[in-house]
Amino acid sequence: MGFKDVIFDKRIQLYVNEETREWKYNFLKSTYSFDDVLSCEILENGITSIQTTTKSKVSLSKAVVGGALFGPAGAIIGGTAGKSYSNATQTDFCSSLKVKITLKKIDNPCIFIDIIKQNINKNTLEYEQSYEIAQKIISIFQIIIDDSN
Repeated sequence: MGFKDVIFDKRIQLYVNEETREWKYNFLKSTYSFDDVLSCEILENGITSIQTTTKSKVSLSKAVVGGALFGPAGAIIGGTAGKSYSNATQTDFCSSLKVKITLKKIDNPCIFIDIIKQNINKNTLEYEQSYEIAQKIISIFQIIIDDSN
C-alpha cells in the first residue's frame, strides 16, 4: 500500500503508512515509527494551545496547576490530564503557528511543522484554515500515539 498523504497543503505534506506504522513530513527522506512519537502540541505565538501525550506520561506543570487549584487530588488529576489549554492573553494577530512533535530520539528530539510564519489577522479565512490544518495534524498524531499504546 505504501505512504498515503493525510495532510496535503501547499505548505505542509504529512504522509502515513499504516502497514509499516511509519510517517514522514514534507519531502524529508527520514521516516519515523509510530512508536517514536511521545507528544504533539500546537504552539501559537510561542505558547502551547493544545497538547496531546501518551497515556502513561505525567505532566509536572499540569500537576502543579491542578494542585494549586484543587489540592493533592487536583495535582494527581492535573498531572495525568491528556490535554492542556493555556490561559494566554488573546490577541487579534498570530505571528507564528506551528505543531511541535516530540520524539523518543536523543539525536532529533522534536520536529516543528511551521504553518504560519508571518503576522496574520485571526479574523481571516487564512488563519481559520491554517488553525484547522494544525488541529488535523494533532488529531492524526493522537491516533498515532493511541495506536502505539
